Order: sequence, then C-alpha cells, then structure tokens
Amino acid sequence: MNGQPLRIRAVSVNHPTAPLIGATALKPEKSDNISTGVVFSMDGFDATVDYYRIKIEDRIAMSSNFQSTTLTSMLAAQGYPGVGAVSFLTNAVDTTTKGVDVTLRYRHDLDEWGTLTGMLAANFNDTKFDRIAGTPAPLAAIGINTVLFDLSQQVRFTDSMPKDKITASLNWQKDALRLNLSGTRYGEVAQVALTNRTPAQVAALTPGYKVKLVPAAPGSANSDIIQYFRADIVVDFEAGYDLTDDFSLSAGVSNLFDKYPGKQIASTAASVAAGTNGADNNGIFPYAYIAPYGVNGRSFHVKATYRF
Repeated sequence: MNGQPLRIRAVSVNHPTAPLIGATALKPEKSDNISTGVVFSMDGFDATVDYYRIKIEDRIAMSSNFQSTTLTSMLAAQGYPGVGAVSFLTNAVDTTTKGVDVTLRYRHDLDEWGTLTGMLAANFNDTKFDRIAGTPAPLAAIGINTVLFDLSQQVRFTDSMPKDKITASLNWQKDALRLNLSGTRYGEVAQVALTNRTPAQVAALTPGYKVKLVPAAPGSANSDIIQYFRADIVVDFEAGYDLTDDFSLSAGVSNLFDKYPGKQIASTAASVAAGTNGADNNGIFPYAYIAPYGVNGRSFHVKATYRF
C-alpha cells in the first residue's frame, strides 16, 4: 500500500485456516440465460441483432483483501507468520448482465477490381448486482468490517471492461491479395484507484482526472477514489497474400496511430506532501492494467498460416 509491499495470502477453502477467516466450501454457480434476435439478409447486405440477459447466482469471485494486526497475529499463531492480508474464492455475489449485439455486413462486387466488404459490429452491455455478501462472521468477530466483496472488486466486475464496443472494418480482396482496415472504439472503463484518502489527499490527487468519490466507510470523511478512463479508437491494418490454397502470408500494424490509454492518477509533490502517492505507484505504472487495448502502443506483425 502506498508503494510498500504487502504480503497477501490467497487461502484455499480447504485449508486448515479457512474456518478462521470465514472461507467456506464453494457452491456451483447457477445461471438463467435468455436471448432473442433477428436476422435480415438482402442483396449482399446482412444484419443481425441479438438481445441477451444472463442472471448468475452464487457467482464465484475472489474476495476482498482482509487485513488487521489481529488477523496477522492469529495466522502467525497457526504457523503462517508475516501475512499482511488474506483473500479467498467465494460465492460472493448474484449478478444480472443485459446486453445487445449488432452486426451489419455489406459485400459489393467490383468486377475485375475484386470485392469490397464493409462490416460494423457493436456490443452494448451492463452488469448489476442483485446480492453482495457481507463480512464473514469470523472476521467481524475480530473487528474487521470490510465486506466480502468490496468496492474495488465491485467496480472490477461492472466497469473494468467497456460497456460499449464498436468495430468498423473495410476489407478488399482480389484473387490472392487482400487488405483489411479496421477501427475499434472502446468505451469508458473504470477502476478503484485509491482507497481511504483524506479530503486533503483527494484535493491534491484528483485535479485533471475524471473521478467519483465514495465514502470509505459510513459517516467517514475519507474517500475511495474511482477513476474513469476515456473512450478510445484504435486502428489496425493488415495485408495478406495466399501463396497456395493452403499457405498464406500476412503482415500488419496493430494500433496504427500509436494510441495510449489515459494515465492513472499520478504521484506529485503536492500528493506526497499530503502523505500519499498516486495510483501510478510513484510513476512506476503510469497506465492502468484495465486498458482494453493494452499499454504497448503501436506494434508490427508478420505471420505465416498453413491450413491442414
């Protein structure tokens, strides 16, 4: 925390210490899925629209990280010294995910100039919690009030993946040669950047960033900081050539315009003076791991494909 290492032990529900921290045997997940859709096709144009709803009960997820000096001492007495925090797999939540998939495709014959195919694909989705389990009784008994599935885990489930993604592509092919240009718009994502920060620390950390503040505990003046990262468009290009019916070569550029995601809340002189680093761990990790197209910028690739 705050740039200092913390030893976290992921405890198996079958481990001897599991009852001490409230880790119980896992139950099978139960899902209730509904989907419906329509298909339209005419003169080289195809369209599909699908709606889905997925309800999952007793969803298996990693718990919050639980920590306290009492817990560390208790684990040390059981022969596991130096453990700063524990977590475990658990049937933490019930969720409902609703979404729509749309695909549009048009193919046009250019006669001696080959064929041109355009495609537009989009997904819109939203996940809500129907149930979130509370603090396990054994941990509550030693003064830990962290919920079984805390805000960091909740935001990871609902907002760490884009709620909307739209891809448009244009493909040209003539005989053995093909070219493909595509652009993908990834919607906004979010993560809990920092937790339990004082008003002074929040004031030093957050200017210039899109954030939401959530009370760290009921009635507390301190806040957990949810940071939102902008939607981005990433363009890819690839060219391919079929040497035979079974063997082809291709080369391309991913992230053609060298796009990078928004940066995490940074450590600054003002934040350090207020007693905290930023989410970037003093500049070591400037970009969030949840960036949907990675943090490596432009890349080139060459590949050979043989079909058996």
